[in-house]
Amino acid sequence: GVPVAFAQPVAAELKDEGCRQLLEALEAIEAEVSVEQLAADAEQLAADAEAASEEEGEACDVEMATADGAVLKLDLLLQEVAGVLQLCAAFSQWLAESTSDFLEASKSDNCNSSRPANNNAADSSSSSGGQDIGASPPPAARPTLPKPKSRQVTGAALSLHSRAQRVSCSYLAAELVYSRLTARTALRLSEVQAGVSTVVEDTFFVVLKCFQRASSCREVLLVVLPLLAELTDSILLRTLGPRLLRMLRSAQPVSSLSDEALVAVNSVRCAIDYSNQLAAAVRAAAADGFGAHAPLADGLMLTEGSVGEIEGFGTELNGHLKAAVGEIAEGLLPTAWLLLEWQTASYLVKRPAGPNGHDGYSSNGNGYGSSGQQLSAGGE
Repeated sequence: GVPVAFAQPVAAELKDEGCRQLLEALEAIEAEVSVEQLAADAEQLAADAEAASEEEGEACDVEMATADGAVLKLDLLLQEVAGVLQLCAAFSQWLAESTSDFLEASKSDNCNSSRPANNNAADSSSSSGGQDIGASPPPAARPTLPKPKSRQVTGAALSLHSRAQRVSCSYLAAELVYSRLTARTALRLSEVQAGVSTVVEDTFFVVLKCFQRASSCREVLLVVLPLLAELTDSILLRTLGPRLLRMLRSAQPVSSLSDEALVAVNSVRCAIDYSNQLAAAVRAAAADGFGAHAPLADGLMLTEGSVGEIEGFGTELNGHLKAAVGEIAEGLLPTAWLLLEWQTASYLVKRPAGPNGHDGYSSNGNGYGSSGQQLSAGGE
């Protein structure tokens, strides 16, 4: 087996070399492009495009397209930076496990190789009845070397950890810029699909995407928790929530059942469902430790604040939804007795085209024949 005294320097050298190579990669990435500078440029372009949005013409469209392109470029860079941070975390995890196993295996091999010599000495001593005074005493047990302490971590490992934290802070700031700009784009490009405003799905998609990408970095305290708190406050509570409430107010009275009122009510209901799904996703990620090698024991407790705000957001929207649905019900109830009295709810009134240009209705003008049946398309 490899002696422990030799295994420890080998493990340390392995760690140093790996840390140096990864540190060089991080430095090369930072030297090539700055995520902070790219985020600042994207934010400035978005501000310029928003200022020019009051002017109509081709110039405004060009500025909007340029700002959207900058946001897309920032998205791609954030994806790469998150992958690099995930690689750093995975490398640290693998290095800790591999060096520990290497040292443990070396200690075990040394103990096994020294055990037969002790047994032979004991056998020779017992065969002589313990009277062999001239025999040399059995060798003393090899002292156990202490495990390396945290302060014995090499400079390369410390430099890598410091650089990874620096990149994580830059990533967090840029991710927040990306989330704000993308949420504004969702508001600007919102439309109605299947009776629901697209701003609801797009906004929750942005929040979930940013949260999952940050979780892949495995920097829970430095990145994930601050990002989640800011996403909940700035995107959901201060952007999407006021937008939905304005939709409800502008659709008053909702009892009119206008298209605008139905879209507002459906959008609020959809936002409530997405809020519950987002809260469940955050809880599941916290229970899994956000993919970290050493999950936080109180990870669920640390996320309860943000999860509570997300669920509170859904609860508040549910109150507005109940009020709107109640108003719709009150508007419909006064006419319900007509449906019951005249029993017209089971009929579907159509205006089929009859021959000779007639509408297919009977001569009495009520749309029904003498038997009370609805007329066919050909009329009678």
